[in-house]
Formats: sequence, C-alpha cells, structure tokens
Amino acid sequence: MILSCSACGTRFLVPDQALVPDGRRVKCGKCGQTWFQQPPPPEAAPPPAAGPAAAPPADAAPGGFAAEMGRLGQPAAAAVEPPLDPVAAARERVSNLPIVKADAERRSDRVGWMILAASVLIVLAGAYLARDRVVALLPAAAPLYQKIGIHVSPPEKLSVQGVVTKQVREGDKTVLEVAGAIANASTWPRPVPKLRLVFLDDKREQVFEFTFQPTGAEVPAKGSLPFSTKLANPSAEAKSLDVVLETGDEGEK
Repeated sequence: MILSCSACGTRFLVPDQALVPDGRRVKCGKCGQTWFQQPPPPEAAPPPAAGPAAAPPADAAPGGFAAEMGRLGQPAAAAVEPPLDPVAAARERVSNLPIVKADAERRSDRVGWMILAASVLIVLAGAYLARDRVVALLPAAAPLYQKIGIHVSPPEKLSVQGVVTKQVREGDKTVLEVAGAIANASTWPRPVPKLRLVFLDDKREQVFEFTFQPTGAEVPAKGSLPFSTKLANPSAEAKSLDVVLETGDEGEK
C-alpha cells in the first residue's frame, strides 16, 4: 500500500500485512508527521469458475460418449501462471511514479538562497560605506577599489616625531636608547607598523640597520603612540640615525 504524508507530501511503500487487521499508527520518516492509517479495503473475491460443460447424453451422437471422447482426443493442459508477488508489483508501481519535490523542501531552498544573497549584499555595502576605513587599515586594498571604479581617499601617512637617542652604560656594555612617537594625522586608527633604525656614518652611508615592533595595537586617530627600544654595543662608525616606518607599501621616514 502506498502512503502519502499530508505534511510534506513524501510517499512511502508499506506492506498491506503491516496494517491489517485494524490499522496502526505510522510516522513519516522525513518530517516526523504521525497519523493513524486504516488498513486497505479487502479485495473482492473472484467470481466462481465456470463448471465443466455437461456431457451430452450417450445417445446424442452415434457411438455414444466413448466414441466422442475418442474423436476429440485428450484435452490440452491449461497454462497456469505463477502467483503474483504483491510486494514486487507495488515496488514496480512506485518506481514508475513521478518524483514530486515537497513544497516545504522548495521553500527551504528559497530561504537559504535569500539568506546567502542578503549576506553578500551586507558585506558589499559595508565594504563600500567603510571604504576609507578599510584603506586606512589595509592600504593594499586601495588599488582594488580603483579597479572597480570606486574612489577612495588615500590615507594620510603616519610619521615619526620627536626621535631622541641616548647612550648609557649597563655593566660593561654601551647601550643606545632610541625613543620617539608615531603620529597619525588621519581620522581613523591605524595599525602599529614595524620601525627600522638605519644607522649612517659621516658620509650618510648605511652602516647597519635594526628592525623592531613597537608595543601597542593601533595608533589612535589624530593622535600618536610613543615607542622606545635599546641596542647594545652600537657601531662606533654610526654618527646619525634614520627611523623608517615599515607600513607594507614603502618605508616612511
């Protein structure tokens, strides 16, 4: 017997023997809907087979009954088809049924696509409205905006201010202390870049360099972030110092 769920429209094949004699409660394996299913109506009894034709009286034809049987010969054996398996027949009928997608499943697919589209639109709108902040935090994103025709204001550069140096003795070592501040003139906070100390001789030629990461996560908008570091036993050939910001694009002094 083929059952159809009234909630999701899914159809199932249930053997008739599982529902007789009084029916039973069944459950949809897809959506969990339950209901009481009545047994299938009993099949009508086949009409009685026609009895064998009455034999003609012995005197109806010359020779009587024996002569008639001899003339007709032995009756051919009736061809008997094997009994039909009801479960196999029901499976064949179900396999030929058209596949019907439940309305609930179609609605679920539409809702999923709508949520995905809305999420993409929200991300794109945020990237457009906050483009100046995105470029301030990630300068490498500026060319991407320009390629798709969206104008962005280039972030104002960070700068190094108030650099001071001092040599001190710590035990048997000479230590060079370097301090200053990273200034941010833009209206958005900027990530703290690494600083590269370039030591130069009297001819402004590089002697050596040293890179370090200042403490802190961001340089505040319209503000500054102090930094300091120490270098043990600096070269005696170093006469001056340049501090370069490693912003990822190019160094800024």
